[in-house]
Amino acid sequence: MNRFRLNPLWAIALYLFCLACRTPEEKQLETALQFAGENRSELEKALRYYNPYSIDSLKYRAVHFLIRNMPGCWGPDSSFLQSYKHFYKEYRNLTIRYPNQYPILGQKIDSLWELKRPLLPGLEECGTPDIRHITSDYLIEETENAFRAWEGNAYCRKCSFEEFCEYILPYRRKNGLIADRARTIFYARHHRHFYHNDSLARQGIHAFVRETDSLLYLYRHITHTRFYGNGIPVPSAPMLEYLGKGLCEHRCWFNSVLLSSLGITTAVDFVPAWGNRNSSHSWNVAIINGQTHAFESFWDTNRWKYKHIYNNKTYDKEWGSFRLPKVYRHTYSSHPTAPATDRRVRSEDVPPLFKNYKKKDVSAEYFDTLNLTLRLPEVPENMYYAYLCVFGYQQWHPVQYGEIRGDKVTFEGMGKDLVYLPAFYCNGEIIPAGAPFHLRPDNSIDILTPRESHQTIAVNHVAGAPFYEKNQQEIAHLAHCRFIGSNTPDFSTADTLGKIPGSVFMEAESIPTDTSCSYRYIRLISPCDTFAAGDIRFYTAYQSDPLPSRILHCNYTPLSSADCPEHLTDGFAASCFKGKIRTDTPRFIDFDLGKAYRLIRIGYSLCITNGIMPDAEYELFYWQGNDWHSCGKQKSGKGWLRFTDVPSHALYQLRNCNWNKRIERIFTYDNNETRWK
Repeated sequence: MNRFRLNPLWAIALYLFCLACRTPEEKQLETALQFAGENRSELEKALRYYNPYSIDSLKYRAVHFLIRNMPGCWGPDSSFLQSYKHFYKEYRNLTIRYPNQYPILGQKIDSLWELKRPLLPGLEECGTPDIRHITSDYLIEETENAFRAWEGNAYCRKCSFEEFCEYILPYRRKNGLIADRARTIFYARHHRHFYHNDSLARQGIHAFVRETDSLLYLYRHITHTRFYGNGIPVPSAPMLEYLGKGLCEHRCWFNSVLLSSLGITTAVDFVPAWGNRNSSHSWNVAIINGQTHAFESFWDTNRWKYKHIYNNKTYDKEWGSFRLPKVYRHTYSSHPTAPATDRRVRSEDVPPLFKNYKKKDVSAEYFDTLNLTLRLPEVPENMYYAYLCVFGYQQWHPVQYGEIRGDKVTFEGMGKDLVYLPAFYCNGEIIPAGAPFHLRPDNSIDILTPRESHQTIAVNHVAGAPFYEKNQQEIAHLAHCRFIGSNTPDFSTADTLGKIPGSVFMEAESIPTDTSCSYRYIRLISPCDTFAAGDIRFYTAYQSDPLPSRILHCNYTPLSSADCPEHLTDGFAASCFKGKIRTDTPRFIDFDLGKAYRLIRIGYSLCITNGIMPDAEYELFYWQGNDWHSCGKQKSGKGWLRFTDVPSHALYQLRNCNWNKRIERIFTYDNNETRWK
């Protein structure tokens, strides 16, 4: 009998045909298995454990998902903990000896870390790719536990399989963590008490929030380090429990491990750099019925407000306004994108944020976004991508990329009401590609280039947005003040004009007047024994500038030699007045407009404290071309500074020459007001 023999060329063609017929997921799996090297047999054992054509087909697909997305995942082995054993014990002893006694505790931790750090290995030194060492037993155990938690969860058991794979299934919540059995421990500890009651789940998201708060309250002892001991590795959830202190990113992945172990679809979102304050931030999200619910990772009595205050519009009474250029979500699945995947681009020409392909853009879940197209004045040879950057800690931080096409580039999904700098990135350096600009809420662009006209700038702060939470008392001194108008200086007859609300923004504001009459004299009546404000301004319908005015009478006694009632009418919000009054004295300040006017609104600004340090030297800078240029230096004396002959319509910053740390923020200056960016 003749046996059929396949021509070798046909065999190769058939093999290539089979490869071409594979799905992208199958190709991704094969690539992962090739990376596994000697560990390939272990991973294939986990795949063979489940039958893809039986009741176990979902579990087979789950293991398939874990393995094909495993490249890029890594962590240390258990020997890492042994290396740090004595250090962690000393750390914990300090927290017991000085419970929340900052800054003493922080200084002790810093000293301990400085002493021990040179003797201890780094996480990456001990890191091993998961694809090379994860065992089949571990994958099977984690898969079984994930399905058990998913099926028993009253809130998430009906979520899609895709959501399950991304937000419940993954054993790894962050690179650098030990692949341990923390989720098994958490499940045994909590599953009888949380998320299994169907009648509660039918009450909706409010019931979920109550249950989650009750669960996380059990871990309220894990508090923020206040940034002491930066760089101390925390490689596992049990270790974070043991130490009792960590950063936002630590608590975020801890919560993610905890909630996913109980079948909650949960993840970690982050802003790579704020648009109006220094640093970055991470927080947790739960995805319930397709909706994202963001919450503070550490224990807080008002923890579920992030979707509200991170919308690039809202003003929060405790923290002020947040401006976010982008929000990304950490993922287990791989999302490789340009420029890292573009073979034309060298690795050193890609910012670190865009080398991370375990993330996806979720900005649109938080705020209105804009696809922004810019024209670049000049594109260097062999430059294929440009970046949009925001400012922080004296650096420009890339937050989005765009491929250059001709002389244009489009940046997708950008947050509004922020100052951006377009830039190139080469050899780890930011190279400005144009002037900074303010992307306004209405989608228009204000390019911040210095003009020939000059102006006077008065400023009393350097650090921008971080001062918001420090000025609650000053807000109370201005809130609820009311205005009355009269045409006689004794106010024998007067009409009500308006009242300042209880929530006062850090930026200049105004209230409309409730009258159609004209008045010469205006009285501010305060409900407090202490009054403080940057300035008070009066506007008519016929001119955009405020009316000239003078102080007619002030019952408040200045609190210091730097406080002067005339500062309220000098046109500069930075020159504040703060005064106190006896409890039996009427609480008012009278203004004289010179003649009667019909007012349409009254403006006011807060007296900002904790700004300029006495007897320190400051230097004002403006941005022109590709760098900062000095406008000169001044010594502080009165708590505020005034620089003359400054180019107008630029981006500015005021630096404290006596500081080693660089936390100054940028600002624009309009209508004698600093607008912090």
